[in-house]
Amino acid sequence: MCGRYVIPAEDAVARWYPAPLRWGYRWLRAIFNVAPTTEVPILLSDAAENTWATQKARWGLIPSWWQREAPPAHAINARMEDVAAKPMWRESFRAARCLIPAQGWYEWQATHEPGRPPRQPFYIHSPEADVLAFAGLYATRTTAAGTTLTSCAILTKDSAPSIAHIHPRMPIVLPKERLQTWLAPNAREEQLFDLLAQAQADFASHPVSTRVNSIHHEGPELIAKISIANTGLLDFGP
Repeated sequence: MCGRYVIPAEDAVARWYPAPLRWGYRWLRAIFNVAPTTEVPILLSDAAENTWATQKARWGLIPSWWQREAPPAHAINARMEDVAAKPMWRESFRAARCLIPAQGWYEWQATHEPGRPPRQPFYIHSPEADVLAFAGLYATRTTAAGTTLTSCAILTKDSAPSIAHIHPRMPIVLPKERLQTWLAPNAREEQLFDLLAQAQADFASHPVSTRVNSIHHEGPELIAKISIANTGLLDFGP
């Protein structure tokens, strides 16, 4: 699961992604405590223009066919094992794939330690890159008010060994050299699953303050490493 993540500054995204960006949505600074239902940037491919375009999307996918007033629950993450078959994800997996730029994400580890919070937050990131590309799905629908709403979800899979001690699931981080394959409209299902199987597995992690628990807290201090010495917890990252 990925229930909170960090969006890198847009200039970092522009430097890192291997194609020119067309800015349909701008956010300028890094955002360090992104929560579900937040408006986030996604990247879509425009093959005709040989560019990628940023677009605003609500984090929490609402399928185009959804009729209820309340949005679906538990729609921020799409399990890789389900995307080809479940109606919730199937249409987007076939025809509406996107990239979700990230710097890292947070997961909470059960502590079972006297005097400690019941769940200790960790910040997880790449030891080699400041920008990551989450595999994403998106959907566009017309609301009852007649406006167009784009929404998205992050694909997840079983956690890599480097972070499985923190949480059993993780977002799928695509290899930089294969991003266009994920966005290609004519990609075959077997190609897509082959790509997802090549997801990045080398991550660093460190404990952070429980201030990140509240969506009202924001800022770079949220990803700062804290000491949890003498608590029985282990530190698995620099």
